[in-house]
Amino acid sequence: MKTTSAKRRIPKVGPLHRYSLLILICLAAGVRIYLFAFTYVISRDGVVYLALAGYFREGNLGKGLSHDFHPLYSLVIAALSYLIPGSALAGQVVSLVSGSLLVVPIYLLGKDLFGQRAGFLTGIILTWPGFQPTFCRRASMFSSLQGRSAQHGKALKLVAL
Repeated sequence: MKTTSAKRRIPKVGPLHRYSLLILICLAAGVRIYLFAFTYVISRDGVVYLALAGYFREGNLGKGLSHDFHPLYSLVIAALSYLIPGSALAGQVVSLVSGSLLVVPIYLLGKDLFGQRAGFLTGIILTWPGFQPTFCRRASMFSSLQGRSAQHGKALKLVAL
């Protein structure tokens, strides 16, 4: 009797895919390094993450976990701040690295669903400066308008330009 195993076969990544991923990661890192050099203002949520990282660094886990923001980003900033002077700089490095590596799952998802060209184009769109903040700003504006509409009992139509 022949037994079969339920092992999931992991697809191999060919050299063309490796080069595509390498190009996307380098492009994303290059754009983020350029923005890193010319961005001096910390975003509103960045201040909260830095405060939480300070609590984690002091060893006050209860206070660090008591906020609504997810703790992983603050924990990584706190750990990296031992190697890099200044929590703000550590936070920027964490954002630079995580944002650059974000193209990997986006590329693989696009490649699996629609082919290599779609995965590569999706990765390029993700590296374009301003795409993520613009999308997030529109999404948060839409959700806040939906919440206000539900509170007042009025129907609200939003047409995105």
